[in-house]
Amino acid sequence: MKLFIGGDADLVHQVIEKVKVIQERLKTSQSHQKSYPNVRRRELEVEVDDWVYVKVSPMKGVMRFGKKGKLSHRYIGPYRIYKRIDNVAYELELPQELAAVHPIFHISMLNEYMGDPSLIIPTEDIGINDSLLMRRFMLRFSTARGFFSADPFAAQQASRLVGEACRSHGFFLIVNHGVDANLISNAHRYMDMFFDMPLYEKKKAQRKIGEHCGYASSFAGRFSS
Repeated sequence: MKLFIGGDADLVHQVIEKVKVIQERLKTSQSHQKSYPNVRRRELEVEVDDWVYVKVSPMKGVMRFGKKGKLSHRYIGPYRIYKRIDNVAYELELPQELAAVHPIFHISMLNEYMGDPSLIIPTEDIGINDSLLMRRFMLRFSTARGFFSADPFAAQQASRLVGEACRSHGFFLIVNHGVDANLISNAHRYMDMFFDMPLYEKKKAQRKIGEHCGYASSFAGRFSS
């Protein structure tokens, strides 16, 4: 997708100033939204060989482990942290009863255990929901070079990989490997200008065959690290 802006320099300057105002308002809104859950959130600080509980229900309304009886545990464990994958993921030393469960968990699914590790909640009373077993991330790497070229096959392949990542894991990650920061900044600026245009103007933009586009109702923003 290409967006060409020409004409009066004052008009371009006004558009850029409006974009800056919109960006600042988005940052303020996102900061407010982030502060709401952070009020009650406590950062979990654990290390290798620490013991932690595992959350039974990782998502609202979804049971990772089958419910038996009238009441179900909120957490099971504790289990020893075997390895630290990164700042937000840890590999646990799980018992044989949970061999079908992938041992790597996000930190949001863990709760620090303080006490005697011998006091373990038995896992034989908790069944595993086979349809919701943790699967290993089938990581697929692709380059965006072909996606932005005139090659329709490369664009279709990149779109397919993004779709597979969203269906399998619920997200996809774009990593910058040496693209000039000014080029990325300009791309962000033109994208912001495009999304600030009226809908009837957006519909005039030409898209390549097979290209994916859409809007997210839950969040509209950009992550960078």
